[in-house]
Amino acid sequence: MHPRPLHLAFLAVTALLMVSCGSSDEPAPDETAECSGHGHLHGDHCHCDEGYVADGLTCVVAEEPVIECGGHGHLHGDHCHCDEGYTEQNGTCVVAPEPGPDCGEYGHAHGDHCHCDEGYEEKEGTCVPQTEPVLDCGEHGHSHGDHCHCDAGYVEVNGTCVPETEPVLDCGEHGHSHGDHCHCDAGYVEVNGTCVPQTQPTPARPTYTLGPTL
Repeated sequence: MHPRPLHLAFLAVTALLMVSCGSSDEPAPDETAECSGHGHLHGDHCHCDEGYVADGLTCVVAEEPVIECGGHGHLHGDHCHCDEGYTEQNGTCVVAPEPGPDCGEYGHAHGDHCHCDEGYEEKEGTCVPQTEPVLDCGEHGHSHGDHCHCDAGYVEVNGTCVPETEPVLDCGEHGHSHGDHCHCDAGYVEVNGTCVPQTQPTPARPTYTLGPTL
């Protein structure tokens, strides 16, 4: 056989080997894109797309399948909601270093906080009854515990102060009306819807007993 065809065949095989060695199924990571274009930065590390893992500030193809949140939670936006007894760390759920909160009989622990039943709220790691809202007595009074103290000429109706439907008491110059009665100044008392001076008790007169005459 002539040596020239053998030489040409050798060159063709060499060229094919060089092309196959230089190609790859995966494109080279884009160093200019955030997390190589397969995730996004979260502080000082990457949250990578499914099938990728963080390698420094880039995302590379995972050698093994990636389990969402470590198999102990689920993705919620850009972070994990972890199961009870687990906490999020670097984009996955790991065993919590301390037991979760004891939320009592009216809720359950969810990571490091409580999910409380309706009508209950979390306070210091447990679920307690929600505090009753403070009454809004309007501009004509103020709340006092579970009821309103209304201004003169106003009465409480359904937790607020509204104008009285009946004439306001005339308590005189020594007091003011408060609903259906008078608040009188010191030294005065209400009598028949007005404030009058408080009567002083009559001092008891001394009694004398006459002894037998000697």
